[in-house]
Amino acid sequence: MLVNKKVLFIDFDGTLVDVSRRHYTVYKKITESLNVKPISKLRYWNRRRNGESFFDVMEAEYKIGDKQRLRRNYFSLIEKRTYLELDSLFKNVTKTLKRLRECYHIVLVSLRVSRHNLMWQIKKLNIADNFDEVLAAHVHKHKLITMSKFFKAKDKWLIGDTEMDIEAGKKCGCFTVGVYSGLRGRSYLNNFSPDYLIKDITMFQAGVGTW
Repeated sequence: MLVNKKVLFIDFDGTLVDVSRRHYTVYKKITESLNVKPISKLRYWNRRRNGESFFDVMEAEYKIGDKQRLRRNYFSLIEKRTYLELDSLFKNVTKTLKRLRECYHIVLVSLRVSRHNLMWQIKKLNIADNFDEVLAAHVHKHKLITMSKFFKAKDKWLIGDTEMDIEAGKKCGCFTVGVYSGLRGRSYLNNFSPDYLIKDITMFQAGVGTW
């Protein structure tokens, strides 16, 4: 039965794919539209990895008048296929997913607004066959996890690169694994006390509590 099998909930952006190029390109596009000077990619990404959102950076660096317009502009760009093309799989992700699938039902969980574009992207990256279920909606992630057909499994794990992933996993009774390959750095993620904290998903060993 499904409830007796292990389940692995995996975040997408920053966990399976490197999104740094896309996020910085969108940031630069928006600063150009506002006729303001962008900060360097290194500085921008360091701020993101220390817990700041795109909107935090914009608020700190520039005087933003119409914040609602800024939000609409950002969300209209960040999931466009033109920019999704800039994402790339982290090294050995495909091999890792195949290895993990031998031990787990794998559920991809994403807060993407467009499930359609997410499905397009995972198919383009040739990893779609590694997932038993794909959940995508712009809601609180713990609510998304509860929608899974595998949610009642006794042995649940969640791997993600942000504090939202770790908090959602804890609320849902999952063992939590933080990876500092994506949007958040190691020291920042450590503040949220994941059960395990590893460099990237390739270091996750199925069912083993040490790395």
